[in-house]
Amino acid sequence: MLDKLFELRSEVMKFLPSKGQHELLAAMKADNYAFETAYLVDIFASLNKLNLKLQGSHPHVFAFHDSIDAFKAKLVLWHTQTCTGNTVSFPTLTELLQDKPASGSLVETITEHLSYLITKFGRYFLELPSGKKKMLNIPQNSFQRTVEEIPKELKEEFVELVNILH
Repeated sequence: MLDKLFELRSEVMKFLPSKGQHELLAAMKADNYAFETAYLVDIFASLNKLNLKLQGSHPHVFAFHDSIDAFKAKLVLWHTQTCTGNTVSFPTLTELLQDKPASGSLVETITEHLSYLITKFGRYFLELPSGKKKMLNIPQNSFQRTVEEIPKELKEEFVELVNILH
């Protein structure tokens, strides 16, 4: 929906005065409004893609974990790129800027928002300890693993389970 508002922003700005929405019109005419909205269009598109991955036809915990980790890594990459004024990861914004650099206030706004997203994703989707992370990787690619790659704890649990069954 936000992408449609962005596409029709000039028409919406013509329509607002007829409805007495002068404050909203003034907000839409603000310096960075179009740039910030373009950035939000791109962020919401990325979040929607993540949502679709998480709702796939046969989702399982390993796919969820990989998708969340990948998105968290993207956020960090985007933050690093944006700190230098590089907006290539945001196609709608990049198209709007068309070969002119992003203003300092726009870069600051975007980096602050990305920092906020990194913090929130880090809070809601915690990093697993390295041992647990290794254990999650085993079922995903079990036929590509060697015995040496299997954590000692998992081997011990397997031996214990075999002894119980016999």
